[in-house]
Amino acid sequence: MSENLVEERPMARMADRTNKRVFFRKRQGCPLSVADAPVIDYKDPALLAKFISEGGRILPRRVTNVCAKKQGPLKEAIKRARILALLPFLFQNK
Repeated sequence: MSENLVEERPMARMADRTNKRVFFRKRQGCPLSVADAPVIDYKDPALLAKFISEGGRILPRRVTNVCAKKQGPLKEAIKRARILALLPFLFQNK
C-alpha cells in the first residue's frame, strides 16, 4: 500500500506543475535610454528626485528599471546635487 502512495505522489506533483499558469510580463526598457529621454544632469533636481526613495536613498536598478550604463552617471549626478545642496541627503518626515 505504501508503494502505491509513493508512486502517486510524483504524478500528483507533475500534474500540479503542469496546471500552474506561467505569466510573462513584458519588460519595459530603460526610461533614460528611450529616444526622447531627458539628459542626466546634476542641475535637474526634479528628474533626480524620481530616482530617490522617500528616505533619501538612491533607488536600485531593479526598482527604477534603469540600465547599467545610465545608473552610473545617475548616481554621480545625485551625489553632486547633494553636495551642491540641490537635493537633500535625508528627507525629514513631518
